[in-house]
Amino acid sequence: MQAVDRAIRVLLYLASDEARGESGVSDIAKGTGLPKATVHRLLRAFSPHRFVEQNPETGKYRLSWGVFEVGNKVPGVIGLKMAARPEMASLCEISRETVNLAVRDGTDAVLIDKVDSNQLLRLELEIGRREPLHATALGKALLCEFGKDALAGVFGPEPWPAVTPSTIQTLAGFAAALEAVRRDGYATDNEEFSVNIRCVGAPIRNHTHRVIAAISVSGPAHRFPADRAKEVAPAVVQAAKNISKLLGHG
Repeated sequence: MQAVDRAIRVLLYLASDEARGESGVSDIAKGTGLPKATVHRLLRAFSPHRFVEQNPETGKYRLSWGVFEVGNKVPGVIGLKMAARPEMASLCEISRETVNLAVRDGTDAVLIDKVDSNQLLRLELEIGRREPLHATALGKALLCEFGKDALAGVFGPEPWPAVTPSTIQTLAGFAAALEAVRRDGYATDNEEFSVNIRCVGAPIRNHTHRVIAAISVSGPAHRFPADRAKEVAPAVVQAAKNISKLLGHG
């Protein structure tokens, strides 16, 4: 365990701002508190695996592509649902409402996981359920980085289908809603998909900074009014950020 700890300390030092891209054995030893002989031995062990490389001009050491290759596999190892589950459970406990996880498929948000509220009256949503992007908080979160031209390509001619009297049906209206998402960090659905249901959602990004999913809290409008949704919104945003971080974002 001591050897592993020392190896990790050397790698972390080389990744730090203090190393300034590359460092000599003496600097690494000083920065990690390890003997020079130990540092030199670890660097020699790292080199064949391309975790570090030595600059032939300066003789100093820097991180190499082996570290990148290992790190780049993390998002694949930590699946979206695996990364999201603990945050969804925590968000459900905070909000006391149903928490949803969705991805985009065409013009729909597809529910891929959920954590049900323990309230007697709660939403009964099925995994695999499809909801129109333009009528949901999940949809707004998933499309939050789309401009007008891209949105027109997704939805086609206006007016878009009205699911309830509150559904946004125009490009201008939806673009304005997305601007609010970018400004506030979260999206809302004020009975736009289902009468008497309110929802607040936020985008999830991966290691390439692309929006790949969205998380939301939804509940009956009488129990989850607009002011309550606004109170819960920061927790939704934080949960999305935490999941994104696990997927390599940030």
